[in-house]
Amino acid sequence: MSDTRYISAREPIERAVRLSHMRKRRVVVTVLAVMVSIPAMQGPAAADCAGPTPELEAGEYLPGEPVPVSGQWFGDNCYDTGPPPEGEDVLGKPIADIDV
Repeated sequence: MSDTRYISAREPIERAVRLSHMRKRRVVVTVLAVMVSIPAMQGPAAADCAGPTPELEAGEYLPGEPVPVSGQWFGDNCYDTGPPPEGEDVLGKPIADIDV
């Protein structure tokens, strides 16, 4: 009696499907690992420009009456990606007499 093993026609297909699922799984795991590691390679985000901080006096004002507002950090630009041009600060030129 011979010791012959019979292979069904479906066995090679099932093996190929298993291998393709394993390959897909490896690709997905690799892509996820890369996506997770990219932010870790970058430095922290930074910006040098502070937002304006308005200060106003409490009181009652009539409609249409000017309300005096003062504050700090009112500028016309933000040079947080490189040095500002000569004669300007990080926030550009100061802004005064703003009408809203």
